[in-house]
Amino acid sequence: MPDFRTHSRILDVRRIGLIAVAAVAGSIAAPPATAQLPGRAPAQPAIEARAEVRVPNACPFEGCTLGRWTARQPVRLFQSVNGLLQGTLPKGARVTALEAEIRAVPRRAIVTKVWDSDRAAGLRVGSMVDVLHPGGEGTIVLLHRGRIVQGSLDLMVRYNRPLQAAPLRWTWWVRVQRDDGRTAWTKNPQGLFSGMDKFASTDSRPGSRPGKSPFEGREGDQI
Repeated sequence: MPDFRTHSRILDVRRIGLIAVAAVAGSIAAPPATAQLPGRAPAQPAIEARAEVRVPNACPFEGCTLGRWTARQPVRLFQSVNGLLQGTLPKGARVTALEAEIRAVPRRAIVTKVWDSDRAAGLRVGSMVDVLHPGGEGTIVLLHRGRIVQGSLDLMVRYNRPLQAAPLRWTWWVRVQRDDGRTAWTKNPQGLFSGMDKFASTDSRPGSRPGKSPFEGREGDQI
């Protein structure tokens, strides 16, 4: 007669083996749990801002002013912002600067120091912001919760990457009108016209370098 006890033990071993295989397979297929410290919310991934931000009515240096400008040298003219080349304004030509805007690639940063005016604008130490461009006199203009904010002289931020590795990228566009009524856009006209800096003499070349940040090359906390 067959030994039913032996047969039963064989079936039990097989069942145990199948259960073990299933447990191992389940542990491989299931994603690992995210470690969470007691009393803290799970870490959220950083969300980068869109590739380009438009800042209307923007000027990137102290004393920047629109109005009557005179070309110091030939200046290229464009049909529109980020548009095709239209022609060249000759040296000595006079124009009226009508409007200006900056197109900036945002840089993610965390606020490390604020002043009263920064707090009034909703900024706090630890706030996540996107730095856009210089605002003149060592300040920065940034994007916070969908609003464009002019930082104070005391505002400091820490960038997600050192500026040496990824400098601020921004372009200043100004729409000008010639005496014959035609209009066009100039790209980064800093220093190319007299009359654009109300604090400068007629012989100075106002404005920062085109498309460059005065903070380029500095690491750590940034004013």
